[in-house]
Amino acid sequence: MSYKNNSFPLIVGISSIYMHLCFSYKQDKNKFVSKDRLAKDAKVTIEFIEDECERLVEKGMAERNMFGELRALEPSDKIFTLSSPLSFFDFCQKEVKRKIFSS
Repeated sequence: MSYKNNSFPLIVGISSIYMHLCFSYKQDKNKFVSKDRLAKDAKVTIEFIEDECERLVEKGMAERNMFGELRALEPSDKIFTLSSPLSFFDFCQKEVKRKIFSS
């Protein structure tokens, strides 16, 4: 199933990938992650990852290296002290909305 057939709203799609980039790899925040690994770990298609990661880069929330791997640019270290994944997800939703509507 490709992203085009997916019923996820835009913000949920972006924030779920953003959350995965930040939360799953927080132990090594400076590590770049391949799109293939991100797709496998997040259990989504590579097409979904490519579309969402492109939006994250456009919004300044992630950066890509010359190999096409990604790492999250935000949130800052303080976000990793949030007590639960749900509060982290809420933060991501707000951050994504702020980035989308401020650009």
